Amino acid sequence: MTGWKMPTSTLYSLYAAKWDYPPFLTTIIFAAYGAVAVVAILVSGALSDRFGRRPVLLVAVLLLLAGLAVFVFAAGPGYLVVARMLNGAGIGAIVVVGGAAPLDVNPERAARSGTLTAIAFNVGIAVAALGTAILAQAGFHPLLPPYLADALIALVLLALLLVMREPHPSAGAKPLGIPRPHVPKEIRA
Repeated sequence: MTGWKMPTSTLYSLYAAKWDYPPFLTTIIFAAYGAVAVVAILVSGALSDRFGRRPVLLVAVLLLLAGLAVFVFAAGPGYLVVARMLNGAGIGAIVVVGGAAPLDVNPERAARSGTLTAIAFNVGIAVAALGTAILAQAGFHPLLPPYLADALIALVLLALLLVMREPHPSAGAKPLGIPRPHVPKEIRA
């Protein structure tokens, strides 16, 4: 690829220039994702134990797609906060429940499943980042390729989820409860 160069500005610097908002607001936009993702991580496991992996993953992918749509049609920095919150909820749930579903299918291979899941998540992030950077350098509108690439991946995931059988054998049997973070007794010392 002759003439390719690494992009020098992030999407959020492009938004800041477009809407003339202060750098502190970029911090708020990033923090919104993190705060909601932590909540999603804490509650999605319990929700998927109660209602099943498939329904929680379906909702998570729909939240992700909704966030991507808000990004594409954003008309100001407030939209970016909402989009990041929707994406944080969706991604947080996908990471937790998407990691648990293979364990339901084949619990004997938990270590291998965890390793492969981690590799798949990280390769997906790297491919999406590199691919969208290349598209942006090729002259496409820099604020669209990341969201369109993510939306394509999410739509494929949604189609697969629609035909997937529920992998959690005891979905619906467990009462809903949100786990409290704690240090196991065995390692407290």
